[in-house]
Amino acid sequence: MTLLPATAVSTPSRPRAETSASHFVQFYESEAFLATVVADFAAAGLDAGDAVLLVAMPEHRAAFLTELRSRGADVDRLVLLDARETLAAFLGDGMPQREAFLAHIGGLLDQLGEDVPAVRVYGEMVDLLWREGNAAGAVRLEQFWNELLTRKPFTLLCAYPMADFRSATHTRLFDEMCAQHARVVPTERYIAADADARALEISRLQQRAEALEWEIEQRTRLERERQRAAERNAFLLAATTVLNGSLDLESRMRELMKLAVPQMADGCAVDLTGDDGTFEHVSAGLLEGEILRVPMTAGARIIGTITFYGSQLTAEDELLARELGQRAAIAIENARLYRLAQEANRIKDEFLATLSHELRTPLTAILGWARIISLGGLDEATLKTAVETIEQSAQMQATLINDLLDVSKIVTGKLALHSSATDLAGVVRNAVQTVRLAAQARDVRIEVGPAPELLLVTGDPTRLQQIIWNLLANAIKFSHRGGGVTITLDRVDTAARIVVRDTGRGIAPEFLPHVFEPFRQADGSSTRAHGGLGLGLAIVKYLTELHGGSVRVESDGEGRGAAFTVVLPLAAG
Repeated sequence: MTLLPATAVSTPSRPRAETSASHFVQFYESEAFLATVVADFAAAGLDAGDAVLLVAMPEHRAAFLTELRSRGADVDRLVLLDARETLAAFLGDGMPQREAFLAHIGGLLDQLGEDVPAVRVYGEMVDLLWREGNAAGAVRLEQFWNELLTRKPFTLLCAYPMADFRSATHTRLFDEMCAQHARVVPTERYIAADADARALEISRLQQRAEALEWEIEQRTRLERERQRAAERNAFLLAATTVLNGSLDLESRMRELMKLAVPQMADGCAVDLTGDDGTFEHVSAGLLEGEILRVPMTAGARIIGTITFYGSQLTAEDELLARELGQRAAIAIENARLYRLAQEANRIKDEFLATLSHELRTPLTAILGWARIISLGGLDEATLKTAVETIEQSAQMQATLINDLLDVSKIVTGKLALHSSATDLAGVVRNAVQTVRLAAQARDVRIEVGPAPELLLVTGDPTRLQQIIWNLLANAIKFSHRGGGVTITLDRVDTAARIVVRDTGRGIAPEFLPHVFEPFRQADGSSTRAHGGLGLGLAIVKYLTELHGGSVRVESDGEGRGAAFTVVLPLAAG
């Protein structure tokens, strides 16, 4: 962190502002109003002889000092810290770390609280996390502040621009954020009004909120219907264009065909359900005459069917029809492959962005603590925290790099197993012991079910432990605080079965087929709440299959947890 000196200017002081809560939040609309509120808060503390700490972004620090100097406040007594640098001191894996926060901020407050009546703190680190899209990190940091308030007496002021909560999706998070504060102060628009005007404003806001929720619900429904119709129409238009172009090349075929579906090609209907059932069946009334159904094949896959209705279909006509079906299949399959290529390219771009973010996060913590150590003057406890944080961050980077190396070995076929007769019960115990500290840090319970005394498989003990460790680490990461993870081991016929079940955030149905794909994550943004490269489960699948086993995932949907089941063949004999 950097302590920024301030210079006092002698001008008349303003009256002291009183506070009635130890942790309160001020919402604001203009930066000028924020500067006034923070200046009132700081000036009141300075007038009372309190220690005043302002943890803010550079542009806000300048505005606060300007406002305080205009009042003649003794700004030399202020302690100013940069919000981003201070946050980096206890950030790990993209989230605030409890012990590092309590040690770092708690130690700083202990120093400030010596020989002063009280301590006042204004902080923007939570607002900084929110602005960067890390809502879960923001709520967690507010909880850490509340925990610190139970240990040390001080007054804490937070502030958020109301514009940060304009989306309807922010409603739940806004309520959760307010719940973390003993007192919530509305924006300047509300504060400036008298009691009657406030009541009228509240009524208007309630009506607008009700109307907005209804409109959002209607628009969401209409958008889903519009998207569905657009996808179907685009696909049908592409198929129709291919079929019409092919039919135009076959004048004799066109003459023999009767009109079956006006919006489609002459004399044909297309079933675009294919083998995945994505699009609706295009039905048509059958006309009198012969019916010829031609499958559209791409390799061994049947991607659709062309149905011809004719009156005098000869063997030659059938050959022409099958050629048409093949042409249509090639065109549609090319379109599908192009779409897959685009999707693969998008996933690659998202992975590179995620990789940059995941490597930068522990590096930020390492650099931040290294800088603090280089400044010197740290007590033994803070120095120990710094070293531990640097070591944890380096281990985090090593884990990411090891995952990348494993994937590289998988892709190049160089990943080898050192197999031997291995007791799975011992492997499970070792994996649980490895992740227990991580579970305790997140307040997640691990329950191990009873296991048979001996379940031998032929495999690489290190890689088998990696399979179970990855599944447990994944379950812990996506479990809520206070949640639980269970792991069971049993025998099913001639195989061993391992089930890792959690009560966490669950998996959306549309993402279930992609869970074990490399570089795929349900939330791929760089500001997501959970870290990782999206490689762990892909490695689990590959290692399991390399041992002759299988892995599957089950989830009832978001918020309902997930269960991963690994089945491995038992050793012969």
